[in-house]
Amino acid sequence: SGGIPELEAALSQALAAKAREEVAAIGRKALLEAQAAENALQAQSAAAAALSAAWQDLEALAAELERVRVAGVSAELLQKGEERLAELQEDAARRDAEAALLRECGSGGIPELEAALSQALAAKASEEVVAIGRKAL
Repeated sequence: SGGIPELEAALSQALAAKAREEVAAIGRKALLEAQAAENALQAQSAAAAALSAAWQDLEALAAELERVRVAGVSAELLQKGEERLAELQEDAARRDAEAALLRECGSGGIPELEAALSQALAAKASEEVVAIGRKAL
């Protein structure tokens, strides 16, 4: 058992030596299976690299996770990607809640400010932003 170049060479030699068709068919099948396995491995490696490259970008990571599911990356890598996506989503929700609270501090009424403060607390906004919101109340 060898790699693809060795299988290709052996098949070529067998065909040159006019090996029986059954032997040549086994060689062709082994070569096709090896090529398919190598292509799958390359696709998984490329998917894992793309997933790693998208690690800091919420939208890119979400798109890559969908793509790598199809490519068949390891369950462990997929789980890590999904956990990272959840972290990025939480960060985005926190930033959005902080921005909404700060907007309401300057322009909103009491009910709007209370709602924004509640959302900021639920999103684990920074203590500094929460303090600004509470002070504005």
